[in-house]
Amino acid sequence: MMTLEEAVELLCYGDWLNVISEHIGKQDTERIAKAMCIVGNALRPVSRQQVEKAWTAEWTVDEFGHKCSKCGEYLPDGEDVRKPQFCPECGRAMTDEAVDMVMERLEALKDAGD
Repeated sequence: MMTLEEAVELLCYGDWLNVISEHIGKQDTERIAKAMCIVGNALRPVSRQQVEKAWTAEWTVDEFGHKCSKCGEYLPDGEDVRKPQFCPECGRAMTDEAVDMVMERLEALKDAGD
């Protein structure tokens, strides 16, 4: 069976494109090569840096209370507001522990697919 890395290598750098390029033309060959690299890169595991960039936010405080820096959802305000680890509206991770949870879930999904 082919490994994930072997599949990515084949899709992104395989010689298959040279074989079909004779039949489809240069412009289509370039478009297919770019598309296959996108597909190949999408198969690679997600890094913590990617999760932090795409799926995190923070609780900010303004005159109306605590709100998500990405979607603007407000939490009920009070002296003992317990800020959740994930935004209840957009689901973004709001703490390092929440990012760890997301990474664990992604690893479990990756392992289930192997």
